Amino acid sequence: MQMRGCLDRAVNEIITNAVIQKFILYSFHYSMAVPSIIDKFLTGLIGKNNVNKVNLIRQRFFQVFEDHGIAVSQILRLLPQIQLNDLKSGDSLLQVLNHYVLEQTTQLFGIRRLWLEGVDDQIYELHNCYKHPEIFFK
Repeated sequence: MQMRGCLDRAVNEIITNAVIQKFILYSFHYSMAVPSIIDKFLTGLIGKNNVNKVNLIRQRFFQVFEDHGIAVSQILRLLPQIQLNDLKSGDSLLQVLNHYVLEQTTQLFGIRRLWLEGVDDQIYELHNCYKHPEIFFK
């Protein structure tokens, strides 16, 4: 009986890892962040989207720094107009997220403004260079 429990856990681990790998593969294929892929998947499962767009902007702002290995406390180095006090809560951050800060963030990481604003799920601009590799090097 104990052997069966170990086998079940091993199978669940393999299935979980396979699902995670699929989400990662989809994120690369569609140039979307893994949380966005998971959100789309869950939205399709549930059938409705209850995401607050303002909270999504805050979430994606923190996510882009975190995904690039930048701790919250280091954001101040890259965006000096933001103070440490502004990062203590989501509401205080929303007060300083203006056009200039969002634009500076998109330029810093080469991400799309529409993604950061929660309008679109494609994080990076796609460049098609099929049969034209010279475009890739421009």
